Amino acid sequence: MTKQNKSEKRLSINEKIKLKREIDKIFSSKIFVYHFPIKLIIADSDNQSQQVNYKVIFIVPKRKIKKAVKRNLIRRRMKEAYRLNKSLLPNTNNKMLLAFVYIGTNACAYSEIEQKIILTLQKLNQNQTK
Repeated sequence: MTKQNKSEKRLSINEKIKLKREIDKIFSSKIFVYHFPIKLIIADSDNQSQQVNYKVIFIVPKRKIKKAVKRNLIRRRMKEAYRLNKSLLPNTNNKMLLAFVYIGTNACAYSEIEQKIILTLQKLNQNQTK
């Protein structure tokens, strides 16, 4: 794997949602894509000068998964699945905010989480090309 391929697969700090106003904007959005146990919330970014087209956050609610160890495991699995498959995102000039929310009550295997992330990204791609 070349250095350029490795950098394309990384989930850089610029791609992560950190600001409270961006998180608030996501949760005020009404655009959802469901593939149980993953829910994708989509919002347009106010900051058109951001360096990347997509900024993401991965959320595993404490209400659904009580143990922090399990929440962290699920979050890591979601991040890895997104990182390896983010090439499925449409190449647009729109700056978007994405929130992957785990809505299951039990921890799933990585293969199932990856499959659902791929399905949500493909559905997002279909919606963006229309």
